[in-house]
Amino acid sequence: MQWNSKYRVVRSATLASRFVLWLGMLALVGLAALAPSETQAATSVGCPTPISITVASGGSYQIDASSCDPFGTNPQSDVVQPAHGHVTIDNAAAGLLTYVNNGDGATTDSFTFEDASAGVVTVNVTITPATSPISVSPATLPTPAIGVFYDQTLSSTGGVAPYTYSPGGGSLPPGLSLASDGRISGTPTGSGPYNYTVHVTDSTSGTQLTADKSYSFTVPGPTLVVSPTNPPDGAVGFAYNQQFSTNGGTAPYTYSLESGNLPGGLTLSSSGLLSGTPTTQGSFTFTIRSQDSTTISTGGVWFIAQSVTVVIDAAPTVVVAPTTLPGGAAVGSAYATTITASGGTSPTHSPSARARFPPG
Repeated sequence: MQWNSKYRVVRSATLASRFVLWLGMLALVGLAALAPSETQAATSVGCPTPISITVASGGSYQIDASSCDPFGTNPQSDVVQPAHGHVTIDNAAAGLLTYVNNGDGATTDSFTFEDASAGVVTVNVTITPATSPISVSPATLPTPAIGVFYDQTLSSTGGVAPYTYSPGGGSLPPGLSLASDGRISGTPTGSGPYNYTVHVTDSTSGTQLTADKSYSFTVPGPTLVVSPTNPPDGAVGFAYNQQFSTNGGTAPYTYSLESGNLPGGLTLSSSGLLSGTPTTQGSFTFTIRSQDSTTISTGGVWFIAQSVTVVIDAAPTVVVAPTTLPGGAAVGSAYATTITASGGTSPTHSPSARARFPPG
């Protein structure tokens, strides 16, 4: 009985010690889970949101992180390096560090570092295209004019010649074109605002240098002039032909009757020919519309409405003299006399087919 009692006491004590040890181990595991680790470092109190910087491709940027922690940053070893560059702690006590981009063409990057209190600071990087040393001239181009030949040549410095020029976006006014040697030339046929970018490439061996130069044009509309404004008179019963023409725009021109009435018997073609045989006497005022082929970048057409007056006179009374031919004609002898006409329009008409003259 005494041995069994002792055994039960020892066994109970052993079980109790193991239970206490188990509880202690659970407590240590819980404390370890709650304690911060390197993979679960706390965010910086002074800079809880990411710092954003912008760097040109291949360029660098120095960050002043003194506002995150007055005691600066932790050492270089606590920096999680970016994928497209490298970060160096320049002065930990002052909180100065520098990001250098490797120029691999990436447009974004990011990294982290720790402030002096071991708070993690995230930096987001926006990477812009590298600044080109190439300079393109002129800074601005003269304004083109509709129907007037345009000729300008660009030049470049700062790289290795020769330079090649190509379209980089936008559009030139219709009628103009860019050659690979930088010459912009042609006769403009389009008006309105235009924006155009020229892409320049130099001859540097290996990786060529490039630059983009943007130009803006606002091409004014053409000044159209129709002629003649006072066509010659016509006469009833006599054929009439008058060709109108337009200057100052882009051919071809299209003509139409805008308002008013043409003289009876006359018509106006789309090419501007007023023709026919007048049937009505009087003065006729009407408006001719001449529309050219100039385009407008914002839509619409260019035209001019020209007022024209045509006078149609009555049919003239033609008087022939003499009314009788003088005598004196003899067979075998030469005969000559002059017949004149007045009251009509020169040239004098030939004798009527109904006229009968002596043989010879």
